[in-house]
Amino acid sequence: TLFYNNVQGLIDPSQIKSKTPKLNMTKIHELHSYLFVNKPDIVVLNETWLNSSILDSEVLPNTYKVFREDRTLKTHPFDPKQPKKFRRGGGGVLIGIRNDIDVECTKVGFIKVQAEILSVNIKTPSGKRFINVTTLYR
Repeated sequence: TLFYNNVQGLIDPSQIKSKTPKLNMTKIHELHSYLFVNKPDIVVLNETWLNSSILDSEVLPNTYKVFREDRTLKTHPFDPKQPKKFRRGGGGVLIGIRNDIDVECTKVGFIKVQAEILSVNIKTPSGKRFINVTTLYR
């Protein structure tokens, strides 16, 4: 099963510009409760608002392999014509795959678009085919 959610930020909005933001523990507890009860194979979260100071293990239980593309100046470079357009700390995408599923992350080639794009290939049990799961957030 696949669980998708636009979480609209896993950190408190007042922390969005912080280099070491605190997680919104209410949202994290709600997410963990859902995962514990429903045990989805694949978790896709958009608009995570995470940055590199937050560990994967703080977001998803260790029963998942976590792949992330956090918003950075690489995904959203500063535009001097629209200086207020870039929102530091917003955006971001995450895909979590249960540990017992064979998966590899695929880097999406250079696309000239301001978005976080993440793609993973999941091997079918026969090993002859792949299922591709991709998410993006502008």
